[in-house]
Amino acid sequence: MTQQHEPMQRLLCRTAEAIAEQPALPPSPGVMVDGQPMLCAGAAVVYHAAAPSWSPEALYRLASDMIGAGKEAILRKAEDLQLDTKLVELIVLNNDACADQDRRPRMDRYLTELAHGPGRLDEYSARAVAQKY
Repeated sequence: MTQQHEPMQRLLCRTAEAIAEQPALPPSPGVMVDGQPMLCAGAAVVYHAAAPSWSPEALYRLASDMIGAGKEAILRKAEDLQLDTKLVELIVLNNDACADQDRRPRMDRYLTELAHGPGRLDEYSARAVAQKY
């Protein structure tokens, strides 16, 4: 893992920890449960990227907006926060590829492995650059 990936590594770990604490993980973009947002893994990455500097009210609006506007809103918000939109899109796609009953543990493991696996983010970045050019 190179130093350039440390912020993303921390973000993926925070998101995986939050997902592990949820009772379930919905398909994208997420759902409102008793007036509270329950986000898919991709939307949760965006949410946790904003969390350190946003107020609770702004975070609630962010989550509600992503849920209300769908998958496209997740990627727009990721771009607004200068996140790697290809990586967020990959997380959304993996989230939705999981069966409902397996989604939470699989995405927790996926995000953790992506963050900690040897060269995983370096490997992802190299593939993304190769596909772009």
